[in-house]
Amino acid sequence: MMTDPLVRKPSWRQVCMALVSFLLAAQTGCKSTPKYLAEPDTVLVNHVEDAHEAYREGLTADASKDYRSALLRAWAIDDPYESGSASYNLAACFVSDADYVAANQWLINARVDLVRGRRSTGNTWLLSADIAMAQGCLTEAQSYIDYASKACPDCEFDQRYNLCGPDAKFVDCKCKEPCCSKLPCIGDKIEKKKSKKDCEQVYVASVQLAKAKLALCQQDICQAKRHHQSAHDCVADVCDLDFRADIHEVAAMIHDAECNYLQAGAHRDCEIELLRATANYREIPKVLKAASDSYLQCGRLDLAIDRLIRCSRIQLARKEFEKSWATLKLAGDLLVDCECDANRVRFEITAKMIQDSLEKIAKRPEDLDANDANDAKAAQDTKAAQSALPL
Repeated sequence: MMTDPLVRKPSWRQVCMALVSFLLAAQTGCKSTPKYLAEPDTVLVNHVEDAHEAYREGLTADASKDYRSALLRAWAIDDPYESGSASYNLAACFVSDADYVAANQWLINARVDLVRGRRSTGNTWLLSADIAMAQGCLTEAQSYIDYASKACPDCEFDQRYNLCGPDAKFVDCKCKEPCCSKLPCIGDKIEKKKSKKDCEQVYVASVQLAKAKLALCQQDICQAKRHHQSAHDCVADVCDLDFRADIHEVAAMIHDAECNYLQAGAHRDCEIELLRATANYREIPKVLKAASDSYLQCGRLDLAIDRLIRCSRIQLARKEFEKSWATLKLAGDLLVDCECDANRVRFEITAKMIQDSLEKIAKRPEDLDANDANDAKAAQDTKAAQSALPL
């Protein structure tokens, strides 16, 4: 039987065009597509580039100054990799000046941050080996080289420097930009359609989260968990990192209400990661303090102290000297009963950085503008209480 020439099977091109038409058949989106990841921090990048150039030129003092500026910026945004890198580079500057005690302290700080950032600590061990050899400690140098030979981005990290905390009970899938959004001509339209759908889903989920918080206020944990699960299900395929941070915030509140403080801290750690990923830094100090409280409740002093130190460093970078000292003092009070040597070194480093900042302000008050006047007053008031810290 011959096929009717007027009845043809659709071509692949026609099938594709029909699919595209179906995808585009939607109402206009209600908000812009959420940002997937924050752009590289230009302030930090500039400091690092200036420092590298000064170091290559042999201007160690200038390099150290720029690395400190990069470090403070990394602390301000709680970036573990950049903080670890700046700490390592500062250590290298101290090695150039034969100040091996300070160099070793900064290398310990670098390892903690690099482990949190899931990066290799290999170069820190090699620099420690150089220091040991310069001091004639060949046995120690061999140990450090052995550590370096085992270090790689995927290795199991030394637990002495692992202050990352446990995993949260549910793990978010990684957000990826939809492939269809990259198609020429139609990509923007498809992305706009998806943006509207995502907006609607996030709004419905936001209502569920509000109900979960209200249920917690009413001490109805079961109802709070149901609303939280509904919110999570609503945004399962939505790549809105800010809202995912909200999901973890409420999860932490629920776990606190259940006295499951370890998981509460774990979810707050996830919340911090997501806030940083979208450059939403404002709330990070508050979340760090809440995480510290949760870890303290379950006896994890090492993690509680780490979160307080990181909070103090952010406040220092923001020139909130009084807050920074007060937060660091809380960490110092906990150090009395903690055996984590890495935290003790990081505490001392942070205290020294605050002290250096106070001295700099005291020496050059004429450099302060009107906005810094309050900072100078707070710095003077805080310096008077400095002796209370258990250094």
